[in-house]
Amino acid sequence: MTEKERLLAQIEEKYGIPIAIPDGVDEEAAVKALTKMAGDEGEAAGSRPEPEDAKILQYLEGKQPPEEAARTEEALEREYAGIRATIYRIRLAAPTNEDVRRIIFGLAGEPSHLLKKSEKELIVIASAADIRTAEDLKERAVELADTLAADAMIGAVISVDTSINKMQELRKINAQAELAVIIGTRINPGETVYVYNELGTGKMLYRLTQEEKEEFLTDTLGSFRFAGLDQEMQMTIRTFFDADLSVTETARRLYIHRNTLIYRIDKLYKLTGLDIRRFNDAVAARLAFMVELLMGD
Repeated sequence: MTEKERLLAQIEEKYGIPIAIPDGVDEEAAVKALTKMAGDEGEAAGSRPEPEDAKILQYLEGKQPPEEAARTEEALEREYAGIRATIYRIRLAAPTNEDVRRIIFGLAGEPSHLLKKSEKELIVIASAADIRTAEDLKERAVELADTLAADAMIGAVISVDTSINKMQELRKINAQAELAVIIGTRINPGETVYVYNELGTGKMLYRLTQEEKEEFLTDTLGSFRFAGLDQEMQMTIRTFFDADLSVTETARRLYIHRNTLIYRIDKLYKLTGLDIRRFNDAVAARLAFMVELLMGD
């Protein structure tokens, strides 16, 4: 059930009359109006309304003054009392639409909030009541990405951190989920889900200053940079590392002859002085390759 449908049902139940939304009304405007309508009676009866999504987004991004931030946090604590929560950061390949909202709310559980940073970038605060482990959370993110691709026909990249039971930690896991997609898409492009606690060395290297990164590259590679290699060579290096330095497995994955692979490795050795068939040289090359990918903001 979408947020609009939920509100329509709630209003009809309270007032005993169905509410129709005129054609052409923007989805967000309709939800905002319905939320206000549904909340009027609740406030009159002494209940407290749920926090507004716009204010929650401001809270997550640290844009609220301390007193307002405290009120937003208090409202979230009431809403998620006794329920673990998590955050999904979602980057869509196309603008969000009603199918996307339906899928997200269907999988996010109750209570949940869908916050729009832009038409293609969403933050979802979701119930994690049925999530027990980090692997469960990753599987839910994979399920969400797969469902968006299959049902809404929109590709998505999703990042997560962990689940929490205290809203004071919400901004932290939001920031770490954001870092997960920044780091993950640079060092492991092409994946659909990135988990903050799986990024390991990438997190450490990302925290280096630009000067420290450049110094490490110069110490390790001299004036050479991997960015100067063609896509074929870069893919060869990535695959070799992913195949645990196995020449046979790398050649198989790349569909090339073993001798062709050895020729490319020898070429890289001449350019860098690093023979990635040797463990120590492979470690140095791998770290330098990652640092280069993490250069820049």
